Parts: sequence; structure tokens; C-alpha cells
Amino acid sequence: SHQSNQIGILVPFFFGEYFYKVLSHISQVIPFPYELVLYDAATPEIKSRTIQKIFGEKKLNGLIVISLPLLKEEAFLAMQSELPLVLLDNVHPSFPSVYFDNVMGMFHATQHLTKMGHKRIALINGAHEDPFHLAVAKNRHEGYRLALDMAKIPFDPDLVFVNDWSRQGARFLPHKILKMKNRPTAIMATSDLQAV
Repeated sequence: SHQSNQIGILVPFFFGEYFYKVLSHISQVIPFPYELVLYDAATPEIKSRTIQKIFGEKKLNGLIVISLPLLKEEAFLAMQSELPLVLLDNVHPSFPSVYFDNVMGMFHATQHLTKMGHKRIALINGAHEDPFHLAVAKNRHEGYRLALDMAKIPFDPDLVFVNDWSRQGARFLPHKILKMKNRPTAIMATSDLQAV
């Protein structure tokens, strides 16, 4: 087993500049004769079935899981299979991980705006409750709040807007924000798709 010369990549969805760039960089560093096999986990149920299939079949030489946390039973399957596994943009104590600190990233971005004198900073964020149990929105909101607190700027919940991480979902928000009576002087978006 593990003789396929294939490395699997499991992603929550196939759209977005972020995932395109990550997949592009991975493909540039994977040496010949290895090839990449993409798995789309469009829902948590599909993710669980795909993980069961991957670890049950044992056809891959390794698996990279991007932006998806492993549930206990999924982590157990991974440990049982002995298939090399790396997590990207997530962390688990049993597996190698490359993780982005979303709290500090948003803290520094918001702090930059507060140091420029902005006191009314809007935040366009994703939903805190996510079917995949991603903590990105919650962590970035925490970094935003931390920077406001450190600058002694009171938090205003009317300046926080939530959508579904997509360009389409964020399209109407700037118009809504700019029509506010007491509109913000700066707008933070928690993803590239929301910002565009």
C-alpha cells in the first residue's frame, strides 16, 4: 500500500484566491513523480466520508488537509492508518501543522488603522458558527476587539457585519456601510474574497 505516488489534498471548497494560491504553491514543491489528488469537502458529511474512504483505502502516499479541523474520530482513523498527514491552516496535537495566527493577524491589521487615527472601524467577517467548526471568524473578531481595546476605542456592534466569506456575500455590504448615518472611517475585511 501507499505506492500510488499520489498525495491527497482535502479542501473545504475549490473557490477563492487563497485556496488557488495555496494549491499552486503546493504543486510547485511536490517533486516528480508525485501527483496531487484534490478532494472537495463541500459539507462536513462529505468531509467525514472522504476521510473514511482515504484512510480505509490506503492508496495515497500522504494527505494534506487545508483549513479543516479533524474531529476526534477522524484523527483516530488517521493515527490508525499510519498515512502521513499534514494540517495546513489548522492545528492538532497529533499531527504536523502549519497554522496562521488569525487573532494576531487581525490585531496587527486593526492596530495599524488605530495608529493612523481611525476610531470607527467596520469589520466584515464570516459567521462565528460554521458547519466545519472553523474558528477563523471567531479568532479574527477577537483580534479586532483586542486592537480596539488596546487603543481604548469602545466596541460598537453596529460596525460588525457578517456574511458567508464570498465575494457575492460581501458585495452589498460596502453600500450598506457607506449609507450609515455615522459611517466608519475604515473597513476591515477578514478574507480576500470579502475585500474584493
